Amino acid sequence: MLQTQTVNRELLDLLNKLMAFEIFKDFNLVGGTALALKRGHRVSIDIDLFGNSEIDEFEFANILKELGNVVILKKAVI
Repeated sequence: MLQTQTVNRELLDLLNKLMAFEIFKDFNLVGGTALALKRGHRVSIDIDLFGNSEIDEFEFANILKELGNVVILKKAVI
């Protein structure tokens, strides 16, 4: 069972909306938020996604525009 008290409603709604897009089907939630939702040990305020497939940045930007006031704090390419 997810420990949804560790994130605010807006973050959880945004995460659910993101994961409904086909572009994110091969991505997983990782990092502190994933751990907080699993363990319930702390409050978390960000979304870290990891995947082995490339993502089209133009399509990604359009999805973010659809979702409203979303800010990319950091982008990593490995």
